[in-house]
Amino acid sequence: MGRDENIAEKLRKKFVENASVLHGRYEKAFKKVPRHKFVPDNFSLEEIYSNKALVIEEGGIRVTSSTQPFLMAHMLALLSVNHGHKVLEIGTGTGYNAALLAEIVGNEGNIYTVEINETLAEKAKKNLSQYANIHVITGDGSKGYVLGAPYDRIIVTAKTTEFIPYWLEQLDEGGILVAPFAILGREVYRDRLVRIERQSDRFIGKFSGWVSFIPMIGEYQELFDNKQAPKPLNELIQFLSKRWNTLANNIDIFIFCKICEAIQSNLFGSEDLFKGDENLIHSWLDEINNEWLNTGSPTISEYKIELFPNEKKIEKSEKRFVLERKYCKIVIDY
Repeated sequence: MGRDENIAEKLRKKFVENASVLHGRYEKAFKKVPRHKFVPDNFSLEEIYSNKALVIEEGGIRVTSSTQPFLMAHMLALLSVNHGHKVLEIGTGTGYNAALLAEIVGNEGNIYTVEINETLAEKAKKNLSQYANIHVITGDGSKGYVLGAPYDRIIVTAKTTEFIPYWLEQLDEGGILVAPFAILGREVYRDRLVRIERQSDRFIGKFSGWVSFIPMIGEYQELFDNKQAPKPLNELIQFLSKRWNTLANNIDIFIFCKICEAIQSNLFGSEDLFKGDENLIHSWLDEINNEWLNTGSPTISEYKIELFPNEKKIEKSEKRFVLERKYCKIVIDY
């Protein structure tokens, strides 16, 4: 049974009018693109036209999701996407975000969107068939899409642990990349949005709000397996996951970076570090909390992120974290 288009139109109009985060070209895009055309029929129109993420499954397995509309709008605003831009989207999903992008860039712009799941890619092609300026590619988004490069903007719609060289090489001078960054590199409750700008050969950025996305799949993307982690690290992650709401605002970046440093120095190599005692874990986190307070309790706006090749020697400083990943060094200053 099909959906009532009149009801859908009324609900979409009401949702957009009540969404204070939507304005200008973004508001026009959300008004024009019907979200219900991009999601399965098992979702009600009331669910679809609410600020709710819609998890889409196949055979009981989560394959993608339609992100909360307000978060989509926030990411598009961070991306600063404009008329005429050429945009690379990593992770097509349902195609809804690509349609919004197409409306914003207009006929003079182009959207290249890469989806690794063949079934999703084929469905997205059908959903987006009316857009001549959207090019859906079935492939590995961790490699970007060199045939459309360079891009004015790149948006990643899945949790990433890496800033892959392919993306950075395909980003044009002055271009912007927005991605949900898994700072800890593991499956945890919180990730942070990052906005990276290419300034000649430098890639410099800032953090934004915390988010939770489905992990990326790809040859050049790896989410470290918590099950394979040393026992003390798993104990710490489990402890944190139960107590996020008790932690101070803005401390998550600091905690995650301190844990990354501990991993890099093999602190968690000792099975007896915490001995399964939550009091010892709590004491360890208390030390980090006190350090954070003593450095002035840096907030999200005070952190700066810059990406470097792995061979680059980075000078250490008091207010700097250096995260060593497979494809680059991620330097976070505060």
